[in-house]
Amino acid sequence: MVLIRERLVVRAFPRAAGALLAAGACALAATRLAAYSSGPPPGHTAGFGEPACTACHYDYDLNEPGATIRLDSLPRHYRAGQTYPLTLVLRHAELKRGGFQLSARHADGTQAGAFVIADTLLLTLRGKAGVDYLSHTMAGADRVSGDSITWRFLWVAPASRQNVVFNVAVNVANRDASEFGDRIFARSFAISAQ
Repeated sequence: MVLIRERLVVRAFPRAAGALLAAGACALAATRLAAYSSGPPPGHTAGFGEPACTACHYDYDLNEPGATIRLDSLPRHYRAGQTYPLTLVLRHAELKRGGFQLSARHADGTQAGAFVIADTLLLTLRGKAGVDYLSHTMAGADRVSGDSITWRFLWVAPASRQNVVFNVAVNVANRDASEFGDRIFARSFAISAQ
């Protein structure tokens, strides 16, 4: 009897049922977007077998031409325990808002050193296996100047003398508060111990 009534309700009010489903989907999407406006969940750098931000922002191919990504002041060789001020720079003609996620790991995938942030423009999240991910906050995503955005942070080099790989995925966002129309790029930067 209950099944018959449910069928009748859906048949009698198909637009209402469709509207409810659409409203639910929009609410879920809005919740996800609000959660990711301060960076993706940990593990989206495209390094060490991780996905990039294209898991959600899929309108364009990963690394299409047009972006410049630099990790300024990164030395070729690091000294164990030394602190390095680094600047991540993203440039793209279509940049309206920018985002990123960055990790520093040894060749075996373990955490390499530590990130230090001094403002509310960045945050760190702990991911699987104790890997720290540096990312933008909402305020840090809106610092676009012309066709570029920069993020500054400190990296404390590890005590070990192993090579370090920085993996970064960046988002050239169009500022429409959706996952559509954004371009994702991924790069890696490697340095060795001195």
